[in-house]
Amino acid sequence: TVAMDDTDYIIEEGSGDIETQTIISVRKVKSQESIEKSLYDLEIVARLGDHSLLSEKLDVEDGSEFFAVQSLVNSFNVDANGKIERVVKIDSKKGIPTLLIQFDSTEYRDAVLKSSRSPDARSSNSARLRRPKVKDLKH
Repeated sequence: TVAMDDTDYIIEEGSGDIETQTIISVRKVKSQESIEKSLYDLEIVARLGDHSLLSEKLDVEDGSEFFAVQSLVNSFNVDANGKIERVVKIDSKKGIPTLLIQFDSTEYRDAVLKSSRSPDARSSNSARLRRPKVKDLKH
């Protein structure tokens, strides 16, 4: 076992064919602490997804994202009570301007999503809301 930069590596040696080649394979062994940290990070990503929506095709200027999203949500006439906690501009692979909208509850998020899919809401603006996938949150 070799330790480098707080990461353990196991080096296994074995003999090859008749020519007696030595084969060395290196596997990275994660410490218990790093496994717990990745599980914690995964849990945070999952929680973030539970309370969030992605807004695509909503053109906003830098710095005015929160007010633009608030105005968009108000135009949907949502029945449920809740609030928008945070709006973050994220990079998308397709080059489409994308905003991550975090709500205070899943119920409010679901009500906003349902209202955004009504025919009136879809015809009045080009923005589309959807639930984020894990690959969207990995940025």
